[in-house]
Amino acid sequence: MHRTLIVAGEILPLHTPFRISRGVKTAAQVVTIAIAQDGVTGRGECVPYPRYGENAESTILAI
Repeated sequence: MHRTLIVAGEILPLHTPFRISRGVKTAAQVVTIAIAQDGVTGRGECVPYPRYGENAESTILAI
């Protein structure tokens, strides 16, 4: 039983800027994960929230 884990951080541009009272975002910092075993792959993603001290590096280390 062999499992493969791939975790990556990337910055993805937003199609339309996201505007709220705190400012405007034109890109999202995203962490993606893929786990594969026996020919089956599960995938997930999250967006770390800097307001709570999260970033891609800390999220990847937690995984």
